[in-house]
Amino acid sequence: MRKLGIIGCGWLGEKIAKSASSEFEIFCTTTSKRKLNIFEKDNYHPSLIEFSDTKEDNYQNLFKNCDIIIITVPFSQRTALTILNQRFRNIINFLGDYKNQLFLCSSTGVYPQIDELISENSLSENQLNQNIFSIEKLMREIYPHINILRFGGLMGEDRFFSKYYQNKEIAEPNQSVNHTHFEDICKVILKLIKVKIKGELFNVVAPKHPSKLEVFKCQTQNDCEEITAQKTGKRVSSEKLIETINYKFIHPNPAKF
Repeated sequence: MRKLGIIGCGWLGEKIAKSASSEFEIFCTTTSKRKLNIFEKDNYHPSLIEFSDTKEDNYQNLFKNCDIIIITVPFSQRTALTILNQRFRNIINFLGDYKNQLFLCSSTGVYPQIDELISENSLSENQLNQNIFSIEKLMREIYPHINILRFGGLMGEDRFFSKYYQNKEIAEPNQSVNHTHFEDICKVILKLIKVKIKGELFNVVAPKHPSKLEVFKCQTQNDCEEITAQKTGKRVSSEKLIETINYKFIHPNPAKF
Protein backbone atom coordinates (compact mmCIF):
# COMPACT_ATOMS: atom_id res chain seq x y z
CA MET A 1 0.00 0.00 0.00
CA ARG A 2 1.33 3.44 -0.93
CA LYS A 3 2.02 6.01 1.77
CA LEU A 4 0.29 9.40 2.04
CA GLY A 5 1.57 12.12 4.39
CA ILE A 6 -0.59 15.00 5.63
CA ILE A 7 1.20 17.91 7.29
CA GLY A 8 -1.21 19.75 9.58
CA CYS A 9 -4.06 17.28 10.03
CA GLY A 10 -6.84 19.66 11.14
CA TRP A 11 -10.46 19.82 9.95
CA LEU A 12 -9.61 19.47 6.26
CA GLY A 13 -6.66 17.14 6.77
CA GLU A 14 -8.88 14.71 8.69
CA LYS A 15 -11.40 14.66 5.83
CA ILE A 16 -8.65 13.96 3.31
CA ALA A 17 -7.14 11.23 5.49
CA LYS A 18 -10.49 9.49 5.92
CA SER A 19 -11.27 9.59 2.19
CA ALA A 20 -7.82 8.24 1.27
CA SER A 21 -7.40 5.63 4.02
CA SER A 22 -8.77 2.76 1.94
CA GLU A 23 -6.10 3.35 -0.71
CA PHE A 24 -3.15 4.67 1.31
CA GLU A 25 -1.28 4.12 4.54
CA ILE A 26 -1.76 7.48 6.31
CA PHE A 27 1.02 9.44 8.03
CA CYS A 28 0.11 12.78 9.59
CA THR A 29 1.21 15.57 11.91
CA THR A 30 -1.02 17.15 14.52
CA THR A 31 -0.62 19.73 17.28
CA SER A 32 -3.29 18.03 19.44
CA LYS A 33 -2.54 15.26 21.95
CA ARG A 34 -6.24 14.35 21.90
CA LYS A 35 -6.16 13.85 18.13
CA LEU A 36 -2.96 11.84 18.43
CA ASN A 37 -4.93 9.13 20.24
CA ILE A 38 -7.82 9.32 17.77
CA PHE A 39 -5.51 8.98 14.76
CA GLU A 40 -3.75 6.01 16.34
CA LYS A 41 -7.13 4.30 16.78
CA ASP A 42 -7.82 4.99 13.09
CA ASN A 43 -4.60 3.09 12.30
CA TYR A 44 -2.84 6.22 11.03
CA HIS A 45 0.78 7.02 11.90
CA PRO A 46 0.51 10.40 13.69
CA SER A 47 3.31 12.61 14.99
CA LEU A 48 2.86 15.42 17.51
CA ILE A 49 4.53 18.35 15.73
CA GLU A 50 3.90 22.08 15.90
CA PHE A 51 6.00 24.04 13.45
CA SER A 52 7.34 27.13 15.21
CA ASP A 53 6.64 30.60 13.85
CA THR A 54 9.39 32.24 15.95
CA LYS A 55 12.45 29.97 15.71
CA GLU A 56 14.04 27.31 13.55
CA ASP A 57 12.89 23.73 14.17
CA ASN A 58 14.91 20.56 13.71
CA TYR A 59 12.22 17.94 13.30
CA GLN A 60 13.28 14.75 11.58
CA ASN A 61 11.47 14.14 8.28
CA LEU A 62 9.21 11.26 9.21
CA PHE A 63 7.53 11.44 5.80
CA LYS A 64 10.60 10.88 3.61
CA ASN A 65 9.27 7.51 2.43
CA CYS A 66 5.80 8.83 1.60
CA ASP A 67 4.69 8.61 -2.02
CA ILE A 68 2.57 11.77 -1.70
CA ILE A 69 2.56 14.64 0.81
CA ILE A 70 -0.26 17.16 1.29
CA ILE A 71 0.37 20.35 3.27
CA THR A 72 -2.84 21.56 4.94
CA VAL A 73 -1.23 24.00 7.39
CA PRO A 74 -3.28 27.21 7.03
CA PHE A 75 -1.75 30.52 6.02
CA SER A 76 -4.04 33.51 5.92
CA GLN A 77 -3.94 37.15 4.90
CA ARG A 78 -4.52 38.10 8.54
CA THR A 79 -1.30 36.52 9.85
CA ALA A 80 1.92 38.55 9.73
CA LEU A 81 4.17 37.51 6.86
CA THR A 82 7.21 37.14 9.15
CA ILE A 83 5.29 34.53 11.16
CA LEU A 84 4.15 32.67 8.05
CA ASN A 85 7.64 32.70 6.56
CA GLN A 86 9.22 31.15 9.65
CA ARG A 87 6.51 28.52 9.94
CA PHE A 88 6.84 27.46 6.31
CA ARG A 89 10.63 27.54 6.35
CA ASN A 90 10.37 25.01 9.17
CA ILE A 91 8.04 22.92 7.01
CA ILE A 92 10.65 23.15 4.23
CA ASN A 93 13.32 21.96 6.69
CA PHE A 94 11.04 19.06 7.60
CA LEU A 95 10.45 18.11 3.95
CA GLY A 96 14.11 18.37 2.94
CA ASP A 97 14.68 17.55 -0.73
CA TYR A 98 11.36 15.74 -1.15
CA LYS A 99 10.91 14.85 -4.82
CA ASN A 100 7.60 12.95 -4.94
CA GLN A 101 4.12 14.33 -5.59
CA LEU A 102 3.47 17.30 -3.32
CA PHE A 103 0.38 19.45 -2.67
CA LEU A 104 -0.05 22.81 -0.95
CA CYS A 105 -3.57 23.74 0.16
CA SER A 106 -3.99 27.47 -0.40
CA SER A 107 -6.95 29.85 -0.58
CA THR A 108 -8.90 32.01 -3.00
CA GLY A 109 -8.31 34.74 -0.41
CA VAL A 110 -5.23 35.39 -2.55
CA TYR A 111 -7.52 37.18 -5.03
CA PRO A 112 -8.81 40.73 -4.49
CA GLN A 113 -12.53 41.41 -4.05
CA ILE A 114 -13.23 42.77 -7.52
CA ASP A 115 -16.29 42.36 -9.75
CA GLU A 116 -14.72 39.84 -12.12
CA LEU A 117 -14.56 36.18 -13.06
CA ILE A 118 -11.05 35.22 -11.94
CA SER A 119 -8.90 32.40 -13.31
CA GLU A 120 -5.52 31.24 -12.03
CA ASN A 121 -3.55 33.64 -14.21
CA SER A 122 -5.95 36.47 -14.99
CA LEU A 123 -4.39 38.89 -12.48
CA SER A 124 -0.85 40.20 -12.09
CA GLU A 125 1.23 39.19 -9.08
CA ASN A 126 0.98 42.65 -7.51
CA GLN A 127 -2.82 42.36 -7.47
CA LEU A 128 -2.68 39.27 -5.27
CA ASN A 129 -2.69 39.18 -1.48
CA GLN A 130 1.03 39.24 -0.70
CA ASN A 131 0.86 37.13 2.47
CA ILE A 132 -0.77 34.20 0.70
CA PHE A 133 1.07 34.61 -2.59
CA SER A 134 4.48 34.92 -0.88
CA ILE A 135 4.06 31.51 0.76
CA GLU A 136 2.92 29.95 -2.52
CA LYS A 137 5.93 31.51 -4.26
CA LEU A 138 8.35 30.34 -1.54
CA MET A 139 7.10 26.76 -1.79
CA ARG A 140 7.21 26.85 -5.60
CA GLU A 141 10.81 28.11 -5.58
CA ILE A 142 11.95 25.25 -3.34
CA TYR A 143 9.68 22.60 -4.86
CA PRO A 144 8.98 23.39 -8.55
CA HIS A 145 6.92 20.19 -8.80
CA ILE A 146 4.45 21.25 -6.08
CA ASN A 147 0.74 21.44 -6.92
CA ILE A 148 -0.94 24.51 -5.41
CA LEU A 149 -4.69 24.20 -4.83
CA ARG A 150 -6.64 27.38 -4.08
CA PHE A 151 -9.82 26.48 -2.20
CA GLY A 152 -12.85 28.66 -1.59
CA GLY A 153 -14.48 28.86 1.84
CA LEU A 154 -14.37 25.34 3.29
CA MET A 155 -17.84 23.90 3.77
CA GLY A 156 -19.64 20.62 4.40
CA GLU A 157 -21.26 18.68 7.29
CA ASP A 158 -20.96 20.94 10.37
CA ARG A 159 -19.81 23.89 8.26
CA PHE A 160 -22.51 25.71 6.29
CA PHE A 161 -22.86 29.41 5.54
CA SER A 162 -26.16 30.14 7.30
CA LYS A 163 -24.82 28.70 10.57
CA TYR A 164 -22.57 31.74 10.92
CA TYR A 165 -25.37 34.27 10.35
CA GLN A 166 -28.23 32.92 12.47
CA ASN A 167 -28.33 36.00 14.71
CA LYS A 168 -26.17 38.29 12.67
CA GLU A 169 -26.72 40.73 9.85
CA ILE A 170 -25.19 39.65 6.54
CA ALA A 171 -22.67 42.22 5.35
CA GLU A 172 -22.87 42.85 1.59
CA PRO A 173 -25.73 40.38 1.01
CA ASN A 174 -25.47 40.63 -2.79
CA GLN A 175 -21.81 39.60 -2.82
CA SER A 176 -21.09 36.35 -4.68
CA VAL A 177 -19.75 33.44 -2.63
CA ASN A 178 -16.78 31.24 -3.48
CA HIS A 179 -17.23 28.06 -1.48
CA THR A 180 -15.83 24.54 -1.75
CA HIS A 181 -17.33 21.38 -0.26
CA PHE A 182 -14.76 19.13 1.41
CA GLU A 183 -16.05 16.10 -0.51
CA ASP A 184 -15.01 17.79 -3.75
CA ILE A 185 -11.59 18.62 -2.30
CA CYS A 186 -11.02 14.99 -1.35
CA LYS A 187 -12.17 13.71 -4.73
CA VAL A 188 -10.08 16.27 -6.64
CA ILE A 189 -6.92 15.42 -4.70
CA LEU A 190 -7.36 11.68 -5.23
CA LYS A 191 -7.91 12.25 -8.95
CA LEU A 192 -4.84 14.51 -9.22
CA ILE A 193 -2.81 11.81 -7.46
CA LYS A 194 -4.13 9.17 -9.84
CA VAL A 195 -3.19 11.12 -12.99
CA LYS A 196 0.19 12.06 -11.45
CA ILE A 197 -0.20 15.82 -11.88
CA LYS A 198 2.89 17.84 -10.93
CA GLY A 199 3.79 21.54 -10.89
CA GLU A 200 0.25 22.84 -11.43
CA LEU A 201 -1.91 25.62 -9.98
CA PHE A 202 -5.66 25.05 -9.72
CA ASN A 203 -8.64 26.90 -8.31
CA VAL A 204 -10.93 24.37 -6.61
CA VAL A 205 -14.22 26.22 -6.13
CA ALA A 206 -17.85 25.23 -6.68
CA PRO A 207 -18.79 26.44 -10.18
CA LYS A 208 -21.95 28.26 -9.07
CA HIS A 209 -21.65 31.61 -7.29
CA PRO A 210 -24.94 32.56 -5.63
CA SER A 211 -25.06 35.66 -3.46
CA LYS A 212 -24.71 35.46 0.31
CA LEU A 213 -28.43 36.24 0.63
CA GLU A 214 -29.38 33.50 -1.84
CA VAL A 215 -27.33 30.96 0.12
CA PHE A 216 -28.85 32.06 3.42
CA LYS A 217 -32.45 31.91 2.15
CA CYS A 218 -31.94 28.53 0.52
CA GLN A 219 -30.41 27.01 3.65
CA THR A 220 -32.81 28.51 6.21
CA GLN A 221 -36.11 28.91 4.34
CA ASN A 222 -35.72 26.31 1.58
CA ASP A 223 -36.22 29.21 -0.83
CA CYS A 224 -33.67 28.52 -3.53
CA GLU A 225 -34.96 30.88 -6.21
CA GLU A 226 -32.31 33.10 -7.76
CA ILE A 227 -32.59 36.73 -6.66
CA THR A 228 -32.56 39.20 -9.53
CA ALA A 229 -30.45 41.82 -7.72
CA GLN A 230 -27.04 42.47 -9.30
CA LYS A 231 -24.35 40.33 -7.68
CA THR A 232 -21.07 41.91 -6.68
CA GLY A 233 -17.57 40.68 -5.89
CA LYS A 234 -15.18 38.12 -7.29
CA ARG A 235 -16.23 34.84 -8.86
CA VAL A 236 -13.37 32.36 -8.89
CA SER A 237 -13.35 29.99 -11.86
CA SER A 238 -12.48 26.27 -11.66
CA GLU A 239 -12.66 25.84 -15.43
CA LYS A 240 -8.96 24.92 -15.71
CA LEU A 241 -9.40 22.08 -13.19
CA ILE A 242 -12.61 20.87 -14.83
CA GLU A 243 -10.99 20.74 -18.27
CA THR A 244 -7.63 19.31 -17.15
CA ILE A 245 -8.95 16.26 -15.29
CA ASN A 246 -12.50 16.15 -16.70
CA TYR A 247 -13.90 16.83 -13.24
CA LYS A 248 -17.58 17.05 -12.35
CA PHE A 249 -18.31 18.67 -8.99
CA ILE A 250 -20.29 16.60 -6.49
CA HIS A 251 -21.57 19.83 -4.93
CA PRO A 252 -21.71 22.54 -7.62
CA ASN A 253 -24.05 24.93 -5.78
CA PRO A 254 -23.01 26.38 -2.37
CA ALA A 255 -26.63 27.27 -1.59
CA LYS A 256 -27.32 23.55 -1.28
CA PHE A 257 -24.29 22.51 0.75
